[in-house]
Amino acid sequence: MKSLDQLIEHLKNDSRVKAYNAIEEKLLKHPYYQEKYQAFLNSQKALVQAKHYTSSAYKRLKEKYENQLKELQSDPLIHQYLTLQEELNDFLKTIIETIELAVNRPFNED
Repeated sequence: MKSLDQLIEHLKNDSRVKAYNAIEEKLLKHPYYQEKYQAFLNSQKALVQAKHYTSSAYKRLKEKYENQLKELQSDPLIHQYLTLQEELNDFLKTIIETIELAVNRPFNED
C-alpha cells in the first residue's frame, strides 16, 4: 500500500491538479459560470438522449451544444479549466494502463 499512498500524494501535489482545483473552486463560486456550465451540461445530456433515441431534434441540439461549447471555450478561465481537465483525464488513463500492465504481468516475470 506504500506505492498507492505515494501515488495519491503525487497526484495531490501535481501542479495540474492544484491548478484544476483552484479554477474549479472559482467557477463553482461564481453564479455566471455556474449558470453557463450547467446550461452546457444540460445541452450535452439532451444531445446524448436525442442521439440515442434518434430524435429529429438532434441536429438542432447539436448546433446549440456546439455554440455553447464555443462560447465557454472563448472564456480564458473556462478554456484553461477544460484544457486541464483533458490533460488530467489523459494522465489518469496512463496511470490506469500502467497499473493494469503491472497487475496483469505474469508473476514469474521481473
